[in-house]
Amino acid sequence: PDETWSSATIAKGKGLYGGTCSVCHGFGTYGHDSIPDLRRSLFVSNRAGWEAVILQGAFAHKGMPDWSESLTLEDSESIRAYVADRARVLRDDEETARKADFSR
Repeated sequence: PDETWSSATIAKGKGLYGGTCSVCHGFGTYGHDSIPDLRRSLFVSNRAGWEAVILQGAFAHKGMPDWSESLTLEDSESIRAYVADRARVLRDDEETARKADFSR
């Protein structure tokens, strides 16, 4: 996403992610098996879509719970900030790896 967030918001999101999302989506946002890797989710760049999934149950039919009774709108956005931060790290790591492959 083009948005940027404060380090405090990202840190809050990390804590919320760890206590809410990591059981299914993996610690550090590393998806596994059939659970989506959130770092690669298109919803990270789409706040309205993210909120629909997290707070409105848009993917309840796929097993994604509606967290509206546990998370606030601010909490959801903090988690999105954390996932976006992890997505940027992934992007940078993959770019570094591509450059290393080309230099051989």
